Amino acid sequence: MALFGFASASVMADTYPGRTVTIVVPYPAGGSVDGVARIIAQKLNETLGQHFIVENRAGGAGGIVGANYVAKAAPDGYTLMLTASIHVVTPFLRKTVPYDVVTDFTPLTLVASGPLVVSTAPDVPAKTLKEFFDLVRKDPNKYTFATSSFGSAGHLALELLKRDAGVETLVIAYKGASPALTDLMSGQVQLMADPMLSSLPLAKAGSIKALAITSTKRVAIAPEIPTV
Repeated sequence: MALFGFASASVMADTYPGRTVTIVVPYPAGGSVDGVARIIAQKLNETLGQHFIVENRAGGAGGIVGANYVAKAAPDGYTLMLTASIHVVTPFLRKTVPYDVVTDFTPLTLVASGPLVVSTAPDVPAKTLKEFFDLVRKDPNKYTFATSSFGSAGHLALELLKRDAGVETLVIAYKGASPALTDLMSGQVQLMADPMLSSLPLAKAGSIKALAITSTKRVAIAPEIPTV
């Protein structure tokens, strides 16, 4: 997850920010990127004055709509973008992208990184990832997987799990993590890999069932979730 923007020499002046700075999130509200953006905006407002706002410019297509808006904005430091790894993956998946991810953006800083939580619906009778894929192999037509977008870290994680498990389960791409998690909670889909910020609270509340975490070591805030 990285923060991108346009920065000119004037941005470094002591007077910055002199007006509202928009942090564009190219995904729907409620996902992990949106959550991180709002934490950052709050801290920036506390330290630099009440100038920072978060604006969701979602439109599907891996964040292209919001990223294109930022790419076309004035390069004055007042339009920033908080995005995820899919930002650099999307050009490899689509024939036409209306910007250059290298030359049209100035990377400012890495903001956050972390593992994904692999979760299933609460009514699925599996307690481990192995048990889950055993169920899928027995009745593959009964299961559907979800991702916030094709090319996202969560999507790539699911494809790796599918490959290793030897299954060809359908993966549905949603317009963001929030609607995908909603369908996971209701049992409309049965598996999702999603960042901890948006998935762990739901798992702790029992709204979804965490089966594994994509790290080599268990994490301190959820030591009960095994690694994969």
